[in-house]
Amino acid sequence: MKKLISLFLLMFTMIVLAPVIASADLPPIPPGPNEHSVSECVKIVNINEFSPIVLVNYSHGVMAGNVSEIKNGECILQTGYKFNTTSIYKITKEKFDLINLASLNDDLYYKRINTLSSDFSLLFENLEIQTIAGYIVNSNPLIKKTIEYSITGNTSTGILSLYKLKEISEYNNGTPSTTETFSNPNSTIVPVSYNFGTVTLRNGSRGEAVKQLQMFLNQVLNLGLVIDGKLGPKTIAVIKQWQKDHDLTPDGLVGKYTKAKMNQSIQ
Repeated sequence: MKKLISLFLLMFTMIVLAPVIASADLPPIPPGPNEHSVSECVKIVNINEFSPIVLVNYSHGVMAGNVSEIKNGECILQTGYKFNTTSIYKITKEKFDLINLASLNDDLYYKRINTLSSDFSLLFENLEIQTIAGYIVNSNPLIKKTIEYSITGNTSTGILSLYKLKEISEYNNGTPSTTETFSNPNSTIVPVSYNFGTVTLRNGSRGEAVKQLQMFLNQVLNLGLVIDGKLGPKTIAVIKQWQKDHDLTPDGLVGKYTKAKMNQSIQ
C-alpha cells in the first residue's frame, strides 16, 4: 500500500511540475572525453528593409515553446527544453507594439502561437536552427557555423521568401574560416503556402506572384527555374502537363482552381 501511495505521489508531482520543468532551461550535459562544443548562429540580414513588419521566431517542441522578436543581423536562438522546431511569423509593427511577449510566452506551454492571436501570420516552418549545435568529435575541427538568410518580396501583398545567402565555418586547428555562398533558388526556404495573387497568370505575366509560381515548380518538380518573375512559354508547357496530371484543364492558365490545387498538393 505504501508503495502505491508513493507511486501516486510521484506521478502527481511529475504532472504538476511538468510545465515548470518544460519551460525551464536544464543544466547542460558536459561533453564526452573526445568531444568539443560547436555553436551555430542563424541570422536574417535585411529585416530593416521591411520596416512595416516585425518577424518573430517561435521555437517549440513537444513540451515547450518560446517566442521572440527577430532582430536584424542577430542570431535566431532556440533556448529551452526540447525545442526542435522553429517557425517564423510576421506581424505588423503597429500590432506588435501592443503585444506583451512575456505574457504570451507564459501561455505557450498550453497553446500554439497560431491559436493565441490572429495578428500573427505564419511565413516559414522548420527553419533549421542549431541543427549542429552541441558536441562533435575532436577529429572535426569545426567550432562555429554562421548561416545568413535574406528576405525578398512585397510586404503589402504578403508574398515573402527567405533565401540562404552564405554559410561561414570557423575551426579550432588554425584553419582559416571558410565561406560558402548560395545563388541557387533551391536554397530558398519556401513559405507554408504560396500566394499566387488574384489575377490569372499566363504567358507573359510578370511580378511577385510569378516568382511564387516559379518557386512552387522548383519545389515540386525540381526544375531549377531562375526566380525572375517572368512567365514564358517553356514554363507554360510545364504548367499544362502539371494540370493534366492533376485532372485540371491543361490550358496553361493559372487561375483560382489551379492555384488552389497547387497549394493543396504541398500540404
